[in-house]
Amino acid sequence: MTVVDHVDLSTGGDLVLVEDEDLDAELIQAYLRRSAPAWTMHRASTLAKGLDLCELKRPDLVLVDLNLPDATGLTTVRSFRERYPSMPLIVESSVGDQQITTEALRLGAQDYLIKEEITAASLERSIRYALARHRAQQQLNEAAHAIEERDAELDDFAQVIAHDLRAPVRTARLLADRLIDRVVLEDELTEDLAVRLEDSLARMDDMILSMLEYAGLGHEVPQAKQVSLHWVAFEARQILEADLGAIESSLVMPIDPLVQVWGRAELLTRVLINLLSNSIKYRRMGHRLVLRFELDRSEDWVTLSLIDNGMGVPPSQRDRVFMPLERAHPNAGPGLGFGLAICQRIIESLGGKIWLEGNALGGTTARMKLRRAADLGHIELA
Repeated sequence: MTVVDHVDLSTGGDLVLVEDEDLDAELIQAYLRRSAPAWTMHRASTLAKGLDLCELKRPDLVLVDLNLPDATGLTTVRSFRERYPSMPLIVESSVGDQQITTEALRLGAQDYLIKEEITAASLERSIRYALARHRAQQQLNEAAHAIEERDAELDDFAQVIAHDLRAPVRTARLLADRLIDRVVLEDELTEDLAVRLEDSLARMDDMILSMLEYAGLGHEVPQAKQVSLHWVAFEARQILEADLGAIESSLVMPIDPLVQVWGRAELLTRVLINLLSNSIKYRRMGHRLVLRFELDRSEDWVTLSLIDNGMGVPPSQRDRVFMPLERAHPNAGPGLGFGLAICQRIIESLGGKIWLEGNALGGTTARMKLRRAADLGHIELA
């Protein structure tokens, strides 16, 4: 028993048929009486009349011919989808229009019928399938909306909690500093306890700040601008110059300065700083850290990759490390597990994608895919 079998046609419904051929319309009317007698058919002979009829009747289903006097092919589907994005739609066409019919499904039609092959049984099957698919899509949309609302509520909750927690933690750090200043550190144990107290409070303060930042990123979608990835990578390297200089390392940046993406320079710089910092933090001790940026581009997308020869991330952890408080190497030094989660929120808010892969060096390759903007060399100056 499939979901389609549970679609009840006996309760009736309204079907708008957009068909200019009288004989074809009469056949479909006859097939509908046999397969779904409780349904009522309303007919229009042109696209314009069909669109207006749907406004008047608000039907449960639309069956539209792809060859009409005032519209042909995919124009018909696009017009219906623009005006009625959530109305179930079946398209009918001749045998030779199979490719166009397939594209119509991609544009949002629920099903299709070949005119020469329509029977009462095939019409009933198509109606059931279209309604079932439409209801399933509605349920998916409702579930996605509910998840988004729940995520927003969780972000709000995290922001409120983190904000309320930070004040007492800062007060505790201040009181701990004053207490340590007044206490005579007579032995190593007392001194060790004082240091650990300060470190614990500082770590808690950092975690609260990270929670505030992570939650805050979920509220607004930044307005994208044209950004040079070469400039962003150069800025990130300048900021981390002291950290890179403190270890044995090399960084190669063969990034075409003319290539631009849609993004925000300050946000993308933060992402690259985080990725570079992870490479530094998770390097192989006793080995020179080798870092290299690579750029791949297509007509619509640009992928910037950061390749290192560090400790690497196990395949089973490459998705999990983007979750808050998750770390691939918990004992590899300081860190709270918010860095990559923040990176993911930034990149996805810009309409892109970020992920990790392994590489031939045994390290990690971090890739971020962003929408391509006009290259600098193609911008006309006024």
